[in-house]
Amino acid sequence: MSQHFFKTTHKGDAITVMMGWDKPLQVFFMVIEDKTSKEDGFIYSNLEDPELAQAGGFAQTIEPFVNKLDELGIDVPIEMLEGVEMDGIFNVGNKQAHYGITGQTS
Repeated sequence: MSQHFFKTTHKGDAITVMMGWDKPLQVFFMVIEDKTSKEDGFIYSNLEDPELAQAGGFAQTIEPFVNKLDELGIDVPIEMLEGVEMDGIFNVGNKQAHYGITGQTS
């Protein structure tokens, strides 16, 4: 699977957005971690999203995750979204990318 990470803040707490492509399952996923204020450590997990329940918690596009980020008021670099989409197009596995505020990867 590919994993794309972006660290930012949400309501004053440090969070990490992780999105990616699951090559074996052929689906996209996203989790948003907040270890400081959430008991279970997650603001969002695709596996617990009722809108994705019929699909086992996964998505065929990144659109549901972009919508969730918008709903939560969390901005991620466009380069991250493009990278995740490209992983799906090219069926990429075993990849990690970390994004800075300006979209650069490390």
